[in-house]
Amino acid sequence: MAKIKVNQVELYYHEVGTGKETLLFSHGYLMNHTMFEQQMAAFKDRFRCIAFDHRGHGRSEVPKSGYEMDNLVLDAICLIEALELGPVHFIGMSTGGFVGMRMAFRRPDLLQSLVLMNTSAEAESAKSLKQYNRLLGILKYIGY
Repeated sequence: MAKIKVNQVELYYHEVGTGKETLLFSHGYLMNHTMFEQQMAAFKDRFRCIAFDHRGHGRSEVPKSGYEMDNLVLDAICLIEALELGPVHFIGMSTGGFVGMRMAFRRPDLLQSLVLMNTSAEAESAKSLKQYNRLLGILKYIGY
């Protein structure tokens, strides 16, 4: 179990494997790193596998603000840089896919490949963001 401070927030990440290439797993909203346990177990003999919890999720810090997509993308960029991962195979599901697409646009040098699951390239509305923040608050209150 490891944590690292990036972009003014402490992120939790789980790492297995020692391969030369890195698979970086980015979960969906209201999920956490554990959603990729089986994939990491399957790939750990060939790859370095890292799954992280987005800010406010799982074991990562719960800041009072900063949940905009730009911050989630910057969190992932800073995580890759801080851990010196080099170009990664980025695997994003739902919100993780939003992060991966935006990272591919802003920092393609950090990506070796991009796997997107159950995601969209459409912008989120302000109404959706408010609803998501309420849901996240409820989840933090009752627990995972």
